[in-house]
Amino acid sequence: MIVEPSDFMTKMSETMLYGFPNVTRVPYISSSDSKSKYDLVIASYVLSELEDDSIRRITVRSLWDHLQIGGVMIVVEPGTPIGFKVVKNARTLLLDSSVYSEVKPKILAPCTHSMQCPQPGWSWCHFSQRVQRIKLQLHAKKSSKATQDWENEKYSYLAISKGDVAQDPNHQNFENSNMSRLIRQPIKKSGHVYIDACTNQGMLARNIIGRSWGKDLYKDARKSSWGDLFDLTTFTEVEATKKLR
Repeated sequence: MIVEPSDFMTKMSETMLYGFPNVTRVPYISSSDSKSKYDLVIASYVLSELEDDSIRRITVRSLWDHLQIGGVMIVVEPGTPIGFKVVKNARTLLLDSSVYSEVKPKILAPCTHSMQCPQPGWSWCHFSQRVQRIKLQLHAKKSSKATQDWENEKYSYLAISKGDVAQDPNHQNFENSNMSRLIRQPIKKSGHVYIDACTNQGMLARNIIGRSWGKDLYKDARKSSWGDLFDLTTFTEVEATKKLR
């Protein structure tokens, strides 16, 4: 089901999804069947365009109610302080025990935990994806001498499931691992790498990984990128060993 009040965007979706079966299009959530459940709900660059926080909360609750057990809801907003605040508020709302009555939600990404977001008010969690510019964009940017046919799109997002993900035996439970999400581009110096991560313990941490910490760990750190998952198990074990010396 596609919820879109704009006739132009609705027609655009018909072109983009040509031949895709069983697509229902409605102008508003309220005009859809309240009993219908879906295995995937996506709200992309939508919530920040709504009038205020109260309407956003109502919309998030309604989208969640349309998600079936084992389904996944994805929220994507611009990678700005405002966009991240919208995503963070949706995250807080969905993890509130008063919202879910069927099963407990589980965060799939980017967080590797379901605790309170540790980002301070002056910062924001966002990522970057290089995308191809369309011809219309290139034409519009000629006056600014932007000749590159690509740009780095900044975005904030949340992927959250209603209970365990259905039919996905390969899904890893990050809360029972030592995986962390890199929230900034690693700073790679000569002989060591600074890694800023949000850990599965719900904390922000800067780890300094040098050659002396082990060949494999150092190699992984040099190859890591912003947004990657990074296993800090080896780092934690080496750190503990060094402190005992």
